Amino acid sequence: MTQDELLVLIDRAAAEGWQELDLSGQELTELPVEIGNLKQLESLILGKKVKGYEEVGDRYLEKVSGNNLKTLPLELLGLPNLRKLDISGNPLESIPDVVTQILHLEELILIRVELTEIPDAIANLNNLMQLHLSDNKITQIPEAIANLTNLTQLDLRRNQITQIPEAIESLPKLEKLDLRGNPLPISPEILGSSDDVGSVEDIFNYLRLLRSGEVRPLNEAKLLLIGQGSVGKTSLIERLIRNEYDKNQPQTDGLNVETWNVSVNSKDIRLNVWDFGGQEIYHATHQFFLTKRSLYLLVCNCRTSEEENRIEYWLKLIESFGGKSPVIIVGNKKDEQPFDINRKALREKYPNIKAIIETSCQDNIGIDELRTAILQQVGKLKEVYDLLPLSWFEVKQKLESMPEDFISYNGYIGICHENKITEEQNQEQLIDLLHRLGLVLNFREHPILKDTNVLNTQLGDRRYLRAPER
Repeated sequence: MTQDELLVLIDRAAAEGWQELDLSGQELTELPVEIGNLKQLESLILGKKVKGYEEVGDRYLEKVSGNNLKTLPLELLGLPNLRKLDISGNPLESIPDVVTQILHLEELILIRVELTEIPDAIANLNNLMQLHLSDNKITQIPEAIANLTNLTQLDLRRNQITQIPEAIESLPKLEKLDLRGNPLPISPEILGSSDDVGSVEDIFNYLRLLRSGEVRPLNEAKLLLIGQGSVGKTSLIERLIRNEYDKNQPQTDGLNVETWNVSVNSKDIRLNVWDFGGQEIYHATHQFFLTKRSLYLLVCNCRTSEEENRIEYWLKLIESFGGKSPVIIVGNKKDEQPFDINRKALREKYPNIKAIIETSCQDNIGIDELRTAILQQVGKLKEVYDLLPLSWFEVKQKLESMPEDFISYNGYIGICHENKITEEQNQEQLIDLLHRLGLVLNFREHPILKDTNVLNTQLGDRRYLRAPER
């Protein structure tokens, strides 16, 4: 849209008393001062979200139709009815001073405008009810945010925030707080899933727990090996963990769980390694054990085709139950034949494939490369470094040391009470975390398995979980 066309549109909007003006995606570089003539305007949209997502680096961002605006005219202050201002997708780099002077604003949207900070002047907007700042480069939340006492929604997704100020908890009307996609030392179960943001109550409760006593980093992650039967998953584990190989290695019957202690980024990390039997009989049960925010090894047999390895079947299974968890595809038994798959097509269709590595357990080929790739991906799992209250660790250690295979959920609650975790909210958050890590199994939200007791996988004793006898 040219400036002349824009002026004609503004004149028409002023004459007809428009209440909304949408100028998103018009490649505008500036707004004319005549914008101040729109005295009836309630909503000004200079950029907006459009349907769909686009991939930017390692992140999937909401598509935004913006302009090329770097500043906004002071004449915006002359719009007495303006309640909504959307400036998304413009290269602003900072919130224009004029914006923080529109005191009657109720909704402010600045998605992907390259912000690095929230100015203290945001406190002027005490009528603001919704503040959307996702997909920027914001590193901290100012204490001044506490002055936005009418705020009901605060969206800070996918920024670079590492700490949450206590002041944010004083917002009396806050109903939605979206902090997903930030490098915060907070369990994703608290912040929310990709589909649903966590509750404000859960987030604030967790922050209070972290402030109330000693905390320690989790330093644990879950590594799952899946694939068809007889592809060498167990042999691969023996090579990776103990550098051993047994040509007569028996086939895994069901599920083998054990620990692998590694050093990542100069920190001692415990990997909970799940080795799934690849026989067809077990495929239907995999959904109960595949978890999000884990690392997957999809192990294939180099001697068989892409179709015989059912690579797409396994990748879709991971996608369904593991979300965007990273995947390393391993072509095993390289000593017998090279790994022949369409790597380019698979990577394009499944962007969570981080590496494709060929190995031979028999000849010890590619094992070091695979081990390095695993440690690199574990180092990128933010959840590994989440901080947890010390009392949560005490419950975790109690469950791990128990000789029983099963305990009731009430038994678990009793252990929580023994360690002064008395609020139901905390108990549920903890069991969710332990389930995701594979330390216990509990399906309280599953419609069929919700009455199943808590299962202790006893990782240290290499617990085997088998299908019941028929």
